[in-house]
Amino acid sequence: MNFLEVNKLHTYFQTDQGLFLKPKEPDLKAVHDVSFSLNKGETLGIVGESGSGKSTLARSILRLVPATRGHVTYRGENLLNLSNSEFRPYLKDIQMVFQNPKSSFNPKWTVFDVLKEGAENFRVYPRKAYEEKSQEMLEKVGLPPDALHRYPHEFSGGQRQRIGIARALMVQPKILIADEPVSALDLSIQAQILNLFQNIKHQFDLSMIFIAHNLAVVQYVSDRILVMYLGKVMEIAPTESLFKYKRHPYTETLIQSVLSHNPLEIRKRHFYITRGEIPSPIYPPSGCVFRTRCPKAQSICSTETPQLEEGPEGHFTACHFKNET
Repeated sequence: MNFLEVNKLHTYFQTDQGLFLKPKEPDLKAVHDVSFSLNKGETLGIVGESGSGKSTLARSILRLVPATRGHVTYRGENLLNLSNSEFRPYLKDIQMVFQNPKSSFNPKWTVFDVLKEGAENFRVYPRKAYEEKSQEMLEKVGLPPDALHRYPHEFSGGQRQRIGIARALMVQPKILIADEPVSALDLSIQAQILNLFQNIKHQFDLSMIFIAHNLAVVQYVSDRILVMYLGKVMEIAPTESLFKYKRHPYTETLIQSVLSHNPLEIRKRHFYITRGEIPSPIYPPSGCVFRTRCPKAQSICSTETPQLEEGPEGHFTACHFKNET
């Protein structure tokens, strides 16, 4: 069952308008023709390099960034077509955990102020229950109840992320979008936060979109993985299938970038060399957007855009040479 469906989503940003007869720059294509579904109870991982459009995609779903066109369908409604007042009830169901929670906290607010804000906005609990529910939520994310009346800046990065998760859970969402939630944390703390996400997913019966640039992190938490590059979808597959078959060359480079402690495994790898930096989304390459860095690119890759086609086991790939990867 598709719980959330994104269909042909485009998010473009307007660039230089042109002054004194200077030609107008084309739009920056941050998200280009992205489609995917999220099933109930599923964690969909979204992975790609910085600049691939992952965070813009997440913010477009929540309308924090206006989409240019497309559909985001939830409970039978295209969320992008709703007015702000019509969208408000749906916002309760879809909450976001940010990469740097400190920047999203009011420095003058205590943890209690942070947690009760959503409950007040959506009237989830009776007013007299705010403090009790806030203490319960802190315990569920691994913080002591006495943290409630302290300020977020008094906590470590990992503890602040727990506060951010508690804030999202306070409104009883159905879908949680986590945007690079562990990238700024030490490795030992990352593991704790990843385990916390796994626990709350089952405890609160959540569906999740988990965004990261580290494929190992996404592999740990995800049922399926979507690979993005330069605003487009390169591959979507169940996690096991993605690592077993890795049909897209870009996915192969991401997998090879994951460190391994097993020398035998490293020797077995057939390394791809990815050339150069990710191109500008203002001037993306023609045809396949990955072709300028792809070790397997041929002439067809510059003239024809590969379509996202389904293979065995629900494995979708956008590559002219997917059967060879």
